[in-house]
Amino acid sequence: MMVEVPLAALSIQDFEADFLSIGSNDLVQYLTAASRESGQLASLQDPLRLAALGLIRHVVTHASARNIDVSLCGDMAADPRCIPALLATGLRALSLAPAAQAAVRSAIAGFSGELPESASN
Repeated sequence: MMVEVPLAALSIQDFEADFLSIGSNDLVQYLTAASRESGQLASLQDPLRLAALGLIRHVVTHASARNIDVSLCGDMAADPRCIPALLATGLRALSLAPAAQAAVRSAIAGFSGELPESASN
């Protein structure tokens, strides 16, 4: 099941699924009600400044309690600066383009287990 809107994330315990995939682009867009195409609203789309991490943690926590695999796709999965925050939510599976794999692997290898300060705003 795709989790792309805040209501789906908040109600995840009400769904039956074999696996979940969090669509980070749509989740952040619907959370902010801001168009991804608007340059004037770009600062609102920063997933590390939003409640998106809380929604991701909520999904991962509820899915893990039911032994349901969760992956994340979209821009966050390929953004090395997001990796520590995503790992801190408990997320362990990412879907990303092959071109981004080296940078993401490096970010994973450097993960200290702490949520970055930039993700707490």
